[in-house]
Amino acid sequence: MSSQTSLWKSTEKGEPMLEKTGRLARLLAAAEQIRKEVLTPKAAVVDAEARVPVETLGRMWDQGFLSLLVPRESDGQGASLLEATLLVEELARGCSSSALLVVIQCLGTLPILLAAAPGQKEKWLKEIVHGRKLLAFALSEPEGEGPAESRADLEAGNYRLAGRKAFVTNAGEADWLIVFAATDSGAGLKSGLSAFLLERGAAGLHLARTEPRLGLRGLPPADLVFDACTVAADGVIGTPGAGYALAENSLSAGCILLAGLATGVMQAAVDRLREEGIPARPALQEGKNHPSEYLLSEIAMTLEASRALAYRAAGAWDLSAGASGPAGGYDFKGLSLTAKCFTTEAAVRVLQAAMELKGQAGLLHDHPLSRLLRDAQCLPVLLRPNPSQRKVIARSLLK
Repeated sequence: MSSQTSLWKSTEKGEPMLEKTGRLARLLAAAEQIRKEVLTPKAAVVDAEARVPVETLGRMWDQGFLSLLVPRESDGQGASLLEATLLVEELARGCSSSALLVVIQCLGTLPILLAAAPGQKEKWLKEIVHGRKLLAFALSEPEGEGPAESRADLEAGNYRLAGRKAFVTNAGEADWLIVFAATDSGAGLKSGLSAFLLERGAAGLHLARTEPRLGLRGLPPADLVFDACTVAADGVIGTPGAGYALAENSLSAGCILLAGLATGVMQAAVDRLREEGIPARPALQEGKNHPSEYLLSEIAMTLEASRALAYRAAGAWDLSAGASGPAGGYDFKGLSLTAKCFTTEAAVRVLQAAMELKGQAGLLHDHPLSRLLRDAQCLPVLLRPNPSQRKVIARSLLK
């Protein structure tokens, strides 16, 4: 993924803007078409049935949305993180769950991109594209257990996994699972964690407790149980013991994509208010004061601030990846945490404001704003829960 500074152009007034040409223009045009034709009309069905429809999944594969970060030489789209963030935002305007599927697919692809050996990378990336492999990212442990309670012990040249992963998004549908487990408990978390690629249906791999969330119901999480699950040594992604840094870098990019999703959810709320009619519109158009002015101004300012922060964080990640690899050169991690925390919490505030503007009609369970609010309420908890990440952000000011 190369630097995407060329995407930024200056308007006649000297204002920065993204020039959406070439591949990006094609991807966004396809995303807009799918959003209007499929995602928006089916969003209520996805929520009610807690699944992404097969026809939606097929079209997303056809357009390359599920191979965004796979390089062109491996027959993927070769998109930058900024381009992927823009696309996730567009999809989220139609269906938050479908947009989350793209986020998780990118998150699962990143460890392969960042750390896999050349032979692994060539084989796995092409198989993702041509075999249409859905991915999941399994890092979290059940509540109360440490992040490395899942273990992988080397026996006779193979690894045997034992333990449990919790709340793994898309685990029920994924063909491949990117699993992090301790291979050296004595080395500590930062030096003893390794990443593995497991195939669906592997012996000793069990799916447990699949339940829809409050929102983002089209992509239910599930628990994974490893009961002497055998993984060949060539299933290790990168260097054994380097899994912690790999998970950190992958999650940083994933958080930025989630910021793009949150921005899309906010834009969807604005779209809905415009479509159904903003109660304050006549008074505001006549230049009169109206109690809704404050809510509308907050929505407008919050949306633009969130969009700018998400794009800036994505650009920082791309600049770092293009220069010296995601682990150096630029503070993309701090920006990714800031973007994720700000935008996901902002999405909840914007949806609450939109509900207040809409009145009691928005309180109905099947109203789009009600669904969007439930989706937004899940975002602060996903990938990196905001409370713990706020500590990191706060401490960064003391450095």
